[in-house]
Amino acid sequence: MISDFTFITSAEKSDVGLCRKNNEDSIISLPEFGVYCVADGMGGVQDGEVASQAVVDTIEESFVTGSHAVHAVTAKASAKIVALALNKASKWVENRSQEYGVQGCGSTAIAMVFDKIMPGKAIVLHAGDSRAYCFRNKKLIQLSTDHSVAAEAGIKNEDDLPPMLRGVITRAIGLQPVVDVELTPVDVKAGDIFFLCSDGLSRMLSDKKISTIIKKKIKSDNQEIVDALIDNALIEGGKDNVSVVLMRIADNLRDGPLMAIPEETLKLEAMALPRAGDSVIPHLKCFNTA
Repeated sequence: MISDFTFITSAEKSDVGLCRKNNEDSIISLPEFGVYCVADGMGGVQDGEVASQAVVDTIEESFVTGSHAVHAVTAKASAKIVALALNKASKWVENRSQEYGVQGCGSTAIAMVFDKIMPGKAIVLHAGDSRAYCFRNKKLIQLSTDHSVAAEAGIKNEDDLPPMLRGVITRAIGLQPVVDVELTPVDVKAGDIFFLCSDGLSRMLSDKKISTIIKKKIKSDNQEIVDALIDNALIEGGKDNVSVVLMRIADNLRDGPLMAIPEETLKLEAMALPRAGDSVIPHLKCFNTA
């Protein structure tokens, strides 16, 4: 029996901010599966909330009630489940938009999955401009690349873009029935602090400011770090909803591999992911879990 993810502790918080009436962000932590996600909805109050909630609900359903989750003991296998869940959510949101005749309804998604067999491995998955960071050896590292007009144009300051292009993302859940989810392998080291956030944090606080906050709070508990990040985003204006999910790695990380990868896990790892333009999304129910 492989132990649970005892080498990870976590904390989370989502705040409506100072300028919005509703919170269109949704967050989820599934520590028993080593799965974490932040989703930032768009398309209007109700539609944005619905889209981001669909993202986290579909991920939760895939792990908590899905029979395949028992085989997700590697980050690669868990990433396949999350990516397929995001595509299932994307199809649902896109169908709902067509049914209600709305446009622009969708959600970003930034997720991170950890590995039971090889604790030194993880994978970040994302679509949109919500971000994943790592704080290691007193340095802040951005793990994800924004799917935005600014990022694709190589522009660091969005104020240099025409107003109509500022904040425009190029990839999201729900805009099309199939979404290309970007997967980024990540090495995990003892003492690392990882966190996922909506752009309500990254637009209010520079990387330098975020790094300074974590350095000051490094000996505090996880929730104090999360609270400090969000509080500072509010101090800087709180122009958007702001959400943070933080994961801290133990100072003593187990060596791996702890066991051979089971055959059923290898089958799950080998499943093909849909790409934009595909007409069919693979279903996990066709995977033999017997």
